[in-house]
Order: sequence, then structure tokens, then C-alpha cells
Amino acid sequence: MHTQRFWQSIALLGLVVVLVAGAALTFSAARPATAQTAQPGTIVVSGYGDATGAPDIAIVTLGLDMTNEDLSAAVSEADSGMAAIVDAITALGVAAEDIQTVNYSVWSQDGGVDGMQPNAARIYHLSNIISIKVRDMTQVQAVLSAALGAGANAIQGVAFSIEDASSLERDARLAAIEDARERAAQIAEAIGASLGEIVAVNEGGTSSTPLYDRAMGGGGGIQQGQLSVSIGLEVTFAITR
Repeated sequence: MHTQRFWQSIALLGLVVVLVAGAALTFSAARPATAQTAQPGTIVVSGYGDATGAPDIAIVTLGLDMTNEDLSAAVSEADSGMAAIVDAITALGVAAEDIQTVNYSVWSQDGGVDGMQPNAARIYHLSNIISIKVRDMTQVQAVLSAALGAGANAIQGVAFSIEDASSLERDARLAAIEDARERAAQIAEAIGASLGEIVAVNEGGTSSTPLYDRAMGGGGGIQQGQLSVSIGLEVTFAITR
């Protein structure tokens, strides 16, 4: 009796194993196949472009450097001197909003002007520097002359720029794209591939470089030259074989 129950149990267990295995086989057969999609090849190149144009703004930086044993006298003298300079500049048509103080500093020095006289009185130094945006390129030399005539004794520099360089940036960007396309075409030909469409573009930034041209000037001894706007791009092209 016990032997018969034992063999019945074994037979039932075998049936369960067969059913489970069959279910596993059925599940595996029903699982969809996964297809691997190949990614298209690409070429990544750098392209560079530039465009040039004449500046339309000059930034003139100048002002006063004063020394005096009396601090209040130095301040008063500098204030009146700067007022005279600003009046002379605005008389030329420069707008008041285009004139800005960029440095106003006061410091003292013991031992006279050269600092080497132990018993000399303390000397106060005062510096008042303004930045002038000149929008008429023919007035740059006139602004400098007017400021010097009004008492300016510190000329820190003249810089030129283009107020709206967006059109030059556009031209430089298009030139960079064409440069990248030519580079990529050369590489594609060398490896026996055909150049496809642009897949991605990353812009590295822009820069402005002065190109000095003595044929152009702001009058007198000031030469405005030209500015070059440069743009670098990283361009990815698709290729086919």
C-alpha cells in the first residue's frame, strides 16, 4: 500500500515538472526578438570664419591726476577741472549719458612728492578718470584736443568697437559653416565616404580683433582701422559608405 502511494507521488511530481518546463518553453517562444539598429557614421570637424567691418564707436579714457598738500584744495581743484573738461567735450556734441566716471581715487604720500624728504609735508594724490563714448568717428581727435585744452593731464587710451556686431557675427558664422563643410568633404573623400547633412553644431565663441588700417582714421593722429569678428564652430556631419 505504501509502495503504491510512493509511485503515485513520483508520477504526479513528474507531471508537474513536465508542465512547468512546457510553460517555460512556451514563454521563451513567445518573447519577441530584439533587433540591433546600427547608428550612422559621422565626421566631427572644426570650422572657422571671420568678417571685418569699420568700428562705429570710440571709447576715450582720460582725466586728471592732481597733487596738493591740502586735500580739500585737491578735491576742489579736481572737481572744477573735470567740470571744465566735460563742458568742452559736450560742446562738441557728445551726449552727457556717454560720459562716465571709471575711476576716482585719493591717496597720501609722506616725504614730499618723491617720498625721499623726511621732513616734507604730506602730499595728497587725486585721480579722476572718465570714459567717453564717441559715436562720431570724425570727432575722436577733436575730443582729445578739447579735453587736453580744458586741462586733462592723463590720457589712458583710445579703443574702438562696433556697437552692434550681430551682422558681422552672422557673416562669420556662415563662413565657419562653409569652412567646416570643406574640411569634412576632404575627410569623407579620403576615407571613401559620401558627406551627408549636418547632425549637430556647437559654437565655441566669438572674438574681436583690431585690424589696423592707416587709410582710415578718426582725424589727426588717431587711426581707427577695422575690426575682425571671428567665430569657431564644431560641426558634426553624417556620412554614408
